[in-house]
Amino acid sequence: MREHVKDRIDEIIGMIYESNIVTSFPTSSMLLLKYIDNCEWTDYRRLAEKNRTDIDGIAHYLGSRDGCTIYQRSRDRYLIAVNTDQHFPRLRWTTAHEFGHIFAGHFFEIEGQILQKQWYMEEEADYFAASFLAPLPAICMLRISSEKQLMETFGLSKTAAALRWREYQESGFGWKGRSAPRRVKPVNIWPEEGENWAL
Repeated sequence: MREHVKDRIDEIIGMIYESNIVTSFPTSSMLLLKYIDNCEWTDYRRLAEKNRTDIDGIAHYLGSRDGCTIYQRSRDRYLIAVNTDQHFPRLRWTTAHEFGHIFAGHFFEIEGQILQKQWYMEEEADYFAASFLAPLPAICMLRISSEKQLMETFGLSKTAAALRWREYQESGFGWKGRSAPRRVKPVNIWPEEGENWAL
């Protein structure tokens, strides 16, 4: 992953969570529409009906079975199209992933309307999706202690939960699978009135 894009994504995720738009988990990827005025969302079924074809035809045209973002440069607007026939956790991930392409600025690196699969862009969009749907600080604060708990709390698929759990354990957040620290008796560190600090 490119460091400057990772930094941009981290900054954007921080701003999103500081705005308090996310009030509970699992969160909805559709909340991200509030941050991009020139973006709309649709599903493959509507596109298929509009174009008198089937979902396979739309998937073939867009080059993805799961989802795609189209950028209309002449009008500076985005359309996120997602195949809603996916398992719900996968649907949420796909939608967040497509938003990730926009927030990462990928469309300013190409000339066309549809991204061609580039491994680094896919990795960056996945990083955005993971950071939005299951932020590491939230995993730590909620004291998530297993992949299963991560999957249930944040509404991730089994595969996404396994990957995020590994990232969490390698991140420096949380207990990394260790038991919680033992509780210690509180210590009064303040001097009595009139006493000096003694070291």
